[in-house]
Amino acid sequence: MAKRRGVWKYRLDRIFTHQMAVAFVAPPPADGLTLMDGEFVCGHLSPDGVLTINAGYAWDGCSPKWRIGDVLIGTPDAAPDEDTGLSKTYYASLVHDILCQFEAVLTPHLPRYHIDTEFYYRLITDKFGQAKLYYGAVRVFAWARVLYPVLIGWWKRRG
Repeated sequence: MAKRRGVWKYRLDRIFTHQMAVAFVAPPPADGLTLMDGEFVCGHLSPDGVLTINAGYAWDGCSPKWRIGDVLIGTPDAAPDEDTGLSKTYYASLVHDILCQFEAVLTPHLPRYHIDTEFYYRLITDKFGQAKLYYGAVRVFAWARVLYPVLIGWWKRRG
């Protein structure tokens, strides 16, 4: 699997399935959408909203993060869940990461707003106390990603 970002904090050791809480704006093909990164099949999104993520998928937890030497700096993940021992943001960040990675393929069926809302719903499901704060942050970063090239273009045209 090609490295997509500078830091991978987690690697899935088994297949994970997630039932999407948000609705599609347009139905995906009858056979669903296969999510591939090069030769690696990262996952599959079925027409009934079941997201399957394959073992071996790697992601960086809640973004952004940067590695400086042996130190990881960036958005903190949550305290461990008492039942799973995993961060309370583990599954939400997993689902959000793969959906964002394949946003270009998913947009006709699942726009970015729905992807971010799915992240929020998963945080609520996993009883993360700062769900609204983290949801707000992903919405701000989503808009910043859209506006940044526009502002840079405007600045350059100003001369």
